[in-house]
Amino acid sequence: GFDWFLVTVFMIMSQYCHQNAVDATLQFINKFSSLSCSAYAWKYHSNRRKDLLCCVSMHHIELILQTELPLVHSAFRISGYCPSQVCQDWINQCFWNYLDWPEICLYIVLNVVMGVDYQVYYCIAVFAHLKEKILKACQEQNLLVLLKEEMICEFNTASWMGYLKSLEEKYRHIVIKDMREWAELKTT
Repeated sequence: GFDWFLVTVFMIMSQYCHQNAVDATLQFINKFSSLSCSAYAWKYHSNRRKDLLCCVSMHHIELILQTELPLVHSAFRISGYCPSQVCQDWINQCFWNYLDWPEICLYIVLNVVMGVDYQVYYCIAVFAHLKEKILKACQEQNLLVLLKEEMICEFNTASWMGYLKSLEEKYRHIVIKDMREWAELKTT
């Protein structure tokens, strides 16, 4: 498959490093890949069981969505779909084809700087942003069309930072712990 994360990192480095983008990307990737949790953000960097690691993120997305946005969670259930079906594509593609380039860059930066558990909180924030559209799409029976085929319009990461931080404060102790345990289990 296509390595969305590597390409995204390269394009970000190209914006800031210009002539040394390849070297800067390789240096970053070498350091980042040494972190056990990096497999959640970059699924092609090792031979770890990505399917199991992905399940950890998707599990937490489902649990947090049920608690934080019960109507959105119900819309998925009524439609017969799982939020993880959508989030897995979003995360694997680093939100390419869904968000504008500046938001994609911020998504990557949040995962690198704040921690890979931010991919979970970011998906929840996107669902919160789309809440009214999701509820309407559920009634019109085109939920997957909305979430898998259309751009996520007007999502602004900066506007959602307070929400992301509140999710981190509520759930990080559980999410990051599980992510670390599974990532370390798969490397031994």
